[in-house]
Amino acid sequence: MNIEPDIIRRIKEDFPVTDATGAIELLVESGVSGRVARCMVFAARGSLANLRKLADVAAKDYRDAIMAGEYDNARRHIRDFCVSFLIDSPGKFWISEFAKMMDHRGYSLISVDPIEDRATAIFDGGAGRLTVAKQNNRWSLYAGAVDAGLHGLAGEYDSERQFTDAVSSYLLTRHNPIRPL
Repeated sequence: MNIEPDIIRRIKEDFPVTDATGAIELLVESGVSGRVARCMVFAARGSLANLRKLADVAAKDYRDAIMAGEYDNARRHIRDFCVSFLIDSPGKFWISEFAKMMDHRGYSLISVDPIEDRATAIFDGGAGRLTVAKQNNRWSLYAGAVDAGLHGLAGEYDSERQFTDAVSSYLLTRHNPIRPL
């Protein structure tokens, strides 16, 4: 089982050097990855003992590990670790569904700003860096690639679904790999 690079980075940031390898091994042995692993690492707060407890919790019901990582004590959903540790507040949920599509197309979320006047998110992948912006409920893409306009991406979109579909089509025409679900 492969652990995603952002999870390994987070373990190295959060856990003492002496425990980081053990934390990675524990995740591999437990068979968890992705969202559940991110939730476990976040909720463990740098403690190998806590991570072991969370591995036991996840083995019984993975949803309890998600609750520990993404929800507060009042059971409000305050983080979304489906594809990244970066969607760490409700103000950043605006990019969640789009980020899932981008992850499926092999793009990593490398930065996200919360919704205020203008929200932005940056992805890195096969076509380089792509910046997505949302302002006044209108979506736009800044691909940095000359051919983005050829695929209908030069303007703004009122619908997140239409925007997501257009960007997905754009990426597929560039022959980028699709990561399995």
